[in-house]
Amino acid sequence: MTNTQQRILSALAMVIMIFSFAFFGNEGVLILLFIIGLLLVDEILFHLLKVKRNHLSYIISIISYSAGFYFHNYTVEGKMLVSPTLNTAIVLNIGLLVYLFFEKMDQKSFVGLLKKFSYLMGFFVFIPMMSLCYVINDPRWSVLMFLLLAFNISVDTGAWFFGKRFGKKKLWPTISPKKTINGAIGGSLLSVIVAAVISFFSLNILNISIILSFLLLSCFAQLGDLIESKLKRQTGIKDSSNLIPGHGGIYDRVDSLIFVAPFYVVVIKLFY
Repeated sequence: MTNTQQRILSALAMVIMIFSFAFFGNEGVLILLFIIGLLLVDEILFHLLKVKRNHLSYIISIISYSAGFYFHNYTVEGKMLVSPTLNTAIVLNIGLLVYLFFEKMDQKSFVGLLKKFSYLMGFFVFIPMMSLCYVINDPRWSVLMFLLLAFNISVDTGAWFFGKRFGKKKLWPTISPKKTINGAIGGSLLSVIVAAVISFFSLNILNISIILSFLLLSCFAQLGDLIESKLKRQTGIKDSSNLIPGHGGIYDRVDSLIFVAPFYVVVIKLFY
């Protein structure tokens, strides 16, 4: 089986899995998000940072992520902390952008910091995941989640197609040699078009502010992908794991989604 065939079959399997959990409503999707978060904590610790699964930092991270997820979604006090959690997620994202643009590839001080404070990884994953949970807990969760997923997939698809067809000049070769400027532009254009169509026909709202917001979100989505690429290059791995044939690991699939989620919630609050 070729890599392309593996990618297609794996993608179909992931779509079926998502719809299977969605069949049980927003509670089913919350369970799926919880599982994804656990796998994400595991991949970052075990594969990127080389922390053994029996290490105290690993155990603390798994417990703290699970406890935080439950507290935030299933207690009254947790649900009242939506705004502080969202603000914290945005601050963390700003920190990641500083790491992406200002740390040299051979410096690796950020990776060293993550290893030193690896017991906080459950917290670092939990915070942006709660932005997705905010979407799931919204009365229009199915449409808003579909909009986010379709938008995010369109960024990747557009970047892949336009990059392969028209891409020549590399976007950032030291971090991601395969990404091109044309691919980045194509991903942004396609994702904005898809988001505009879904917003107009499913949510009955579309204006220039929403279009510009999704254009900005498309940039954030691609920056999230570049952040993971830089982390993998600095830690010397190709994929975050081999869990998904043809795709790599969970982090390889949700890197841009997790990064863009807090900003997406801001767009929802402002315009929807």
